[in-house]
Amino acid sequence: MKSYWKHYFIDNHDIALIEAGVQKNLPSQINDYTVHHDYVIHIVLSGKGYFVVNHQHYELQKNDCFILKKDHHVYYEPDHDDPWTIGWIALGGKNIEHYLKDTIITHRDTFHFKEDSAVYYQIIELITFLETINPQMTSNKLKIIGLLYNLLAEINLELIDPSTFIRFTLPEVPQLAQNIRHYLKTNYHLPITIEEVALHFGISRNYLFQICKKYFNLSPKQILLESRMAQAACLLRSSQLKISEVSEQVGYRDTFQFSKMFKNYFGHSPSQYRILSDETIDDSVLTLPILYHEKSLLNTKKPNVEIWL
Repeated sequence: MKSYWKHYFIDNHDIALIEAGVQKNLPSQINDYTVHHDYVIHIVLSGKGYFVVNHQHYELQKNDCFILKKDHHVYYEPDHDDPWTIGWIALGGKNIEHYLKDTIITHRDTFHFKEDSAVYYQIIELITFLETINPQMTSNKLKIIGLLYNLLAEINLELIDPSTFIRFTLPEVPQLAQNIRHYLKTNYHLPITIEEVALHFGISRNYLFQICKKYFNLSPKQILLESRMAQAACLLRSSQLKISEVSEQVGYRDTFQFSKMFKNYFGHSPSQYRILSDETIDDSVLTLPILYHEKSLLNTKKPNVEIWL
């Protein structure tokens, strides 16, 4: 990997990429300064070096990570006999603290990556991608933001701080998760796809799935389906709209597909469901989607993670 150091300042008003780089240090190359960015994540790619922060001295080597945090005074230098090569990314943005608050990134200054660490390889992937791309292109900006969200998701899976487990009993749903669910539940009438939802929020489809499963115990497709089916059931029972019109109003342009999805969900075709007596329709069928969402917020499982320090 070639040495480089670039500033980007790509900000989507939620998170931001400030800078990134790779550097093979000379034995005499000393860094001694106060950090200006929120979080600068350094990984040791090869060699050895020394890091000092908060009067703590660390001797680091390959696969170690050290974190620079805003307003902290830091000192770091390569080993004289085996100078290190380091890679780094600087993260910021309005909500970066929120996304990292339950991880060891905010609670520790150094740690060691295990051999198969997904976080390590995602950082390498991001640094490699940033080396050659034109950051002014909109497509590249979107890719960068998507890679950052993927990295934050992986950090929250792999590098969770054990001291924060108690907060997962009744999790605080982040604003992004609330926005995603609100978007899905209020746009059910549009023929939107999950790819379009991910693009709307500037995140990858994989991260969209992870955040919905983590906070609602449902996939985004399930949230969208439940919203559509609940509204379709209401329209069938309370209006004289044709089946094709109901289909259109809940986001299906293909009436046959709508009828198939409806029967799979309720066990009755739309035409059958419309003529069922009130006594035949179990109240729980009509309230299940709402109750399921409410219960899922309280039943989020504690993450199962292993941290190597």
